[in-house]
Amino acid sequence: MDNVLTIIISILAGLNCVLFFKIWGMTENVKEIRNLLEDSKERKKNQKKNKFNVGDHVTVKSYNGVMEIMDIYDDGTLSCIDAESNEMVGVFKENELTKKK
Repeated sequence: MDNVLTIIISILAGLNCVLFFKIWGMTENVKEIRNLLEDSKERKKNQKKNKFNVGDHVTVKSYNGVMEIMDIYDDGTLSCIDAESNEMVGVFKENELTKKK
């Protein structure tokens, strides 16, 4: 009887150790998720300051065609691709672009 009880207690102790390390690993994932969410909130705040948003269609005098804004950088420049071919066109300042309606 004592041998069976010892085996059961040993198995439970081992499972508790496994559970502890699983939960510890999950807390690291929560930190990463929180950091990603905080970064995305910061980006949204920065984008609200701009008159352009990601996905807007714009034109520029030096390019004959409609472009789509792909990214807005911290310095206020905007990365644009061709709206039809999805090829990278360039990086422009806000004052160079005109919003397409």
